[in-house]
Amino acid sequence: MSCVVRLLGLLAAVLLAGSPAAADQAPPLKLHLSIKIGAPAAKVWGLVGNFADESWYPGVTASTATDGNRPGSLRTVTLGDRKLAEMLRSYRADKMSLGYGATPAPENQQVLPVRGFGSFISVRSLPRGMTLVNWTARYRPLPGGPDADAAAGLVSRFLQAGLDNLKRVAETQ
Repeated sequence: MSCVVRLLGLLAAVLLAGSPAAADQAPPLKLHLSIKIGAPAAKVWGLVGNFADESWYPGVTASTATDGNRPGSLRTVTLGDRKLAEMLRSYRADKMSLGYGATPAPENQQVLPVRGFGSFISVRSLPRGMTLVNWTARYRPLPGGPDADAAAGLVSRFLQAGLDNLKRVAETQ
């Protein structure tokens, strides 16, 4: 099992002691991360832009989608012995962007203990063959789960692990 999967499982177990009342009344949270990658945008989009293939994310052992890059497509991502169920909400190849969200499946909260998780990724070409990837997430703390600060830290580590590995894969392949 990868370090990322173990880390997420451990964090989920430790953080599931938050206040349900506070989590229910908390406003949606938003997190934005970005990374510069030393590879052309077309190459980076080639990795990120295939909704059915999330092999660029660390610890992913399998990923499939029911309808490819069409909005409404359902993706199952396997991280060790855990699974995420996600739905593609928007897809713009011409803008190199896609939006997706976790389905309400309870098993999603074993990987990322938040609710209403939605995500938007965009890829932008920069001068000199560089690329900027922006990844924004919106979510709410899970009732009985981590408080807002702990949830933000967990989501931040989740996104940063993906961006760091995307950079590694794009720059070395």
